[in-house]
Amino acid sequence: YLLSGHEGYGKHLDDAEQKDAVRRHDHKILSLTEPETLYRHLEKQVLENYSPGAERELLLLICDALDRDGYLRILPRDLQREWWSLHHGHPEHAEERDIIDAIKKVQQLDPPGVGARSLSECLELQVRADPVSSPERTLRLKLCQRLGDLLEYPPEKIAQTLQCSLEEL
Repeated sequence: YLLSGHEGYGKHLDDAEQKDAVRRHDHKILSLTEPETLYRHLEKQVLENYSPGAERELLLLICDALDRDGYLRILPRDLQREWWSLHHGHPEHAEERDIIDAIKKVQQLDPPGVGARSLSECLELQVRADPVSSPERTLRLKLCQRLGDLLEYPPEKIAQTLQCSLEEL
């Protein structure tokens, strides 16, 4: 294929390269004409940080599956089915483990907490994104993992379980 315009002019591209060039072109046009959305913000990060190919496409599929609040409400096996369907039953990165690994990569994107499957996971991702290590950070991580307890038990019981003072809690 021969592309004209700014990108790839006079260069013959294989199917994958052409698909990537078209996606980058479309992204440029959309970024100039549409307001920034969560998906566009994530898409830009994926396009900038991952090479064209199956991994990038899988990450974009997961980004597209997020709800408007940034949560991933679809199960990995359902994402796997959709991935298989899009590739007519012969995709790269086809195992459920591949899907879970891709979800973890999406969860490393900005903003912290994106791609979480629950409030506690969202908060944990946000705490982990903070590079400052401190005793408070450790306690925050413990609280994230026991978020349900905060609603169910009195603060004194939670502090005792977490081995911290009420003030620290």
